[in-house]
Amino acid sequence: MLNSLAKFEAKYQGGSVQNIKFSSAFFNQNRERIKQLLKVYFKRGGCHIMITVVGRGVLEDAVKHPEKYPDLIVRVSGFSAVFVNLEADIQQELMSRVLYD
Repeated sequence: MLNSLAKFEAKYQGGSVQNIKFSSAFFNQNRERIKQLLKVYFKRGGCHIMITVVGRGVLEDAVKHPEKYPDLIVRVSGFSAVFVNLEADIQQELMSRVLYD
C-alpha cells in the first residue's frame, strides 16, 4: 500500500494525509520493521503519513482521568486536537472508530 501511495506526487495530494492504524501490541512488537517501512516510504517519495497507535482502552481511560492524558493527540476530520479538550460527543465518536484495544 505504501509503495503505491509513494508514487503520487505531493502537488496532486492537496495536503491529504495517509492514515494508518496499528494496535499498540503490534506497533510495539514490530517497531524496527515499522521504522524501516517508513524510511523506505519517504525515500521513495512518500509525502505525509499519520500513524495511530492508541486503542479504545486508552481513550476510555482518558475520558475518566483526563489529567493523566494532557498530551494525547487525536485526528479529528482533517485536524489534530488534544483528546481531553474535545467535547464529550466528539470523544465518543472517536472512540467508536477504534475497533481494537
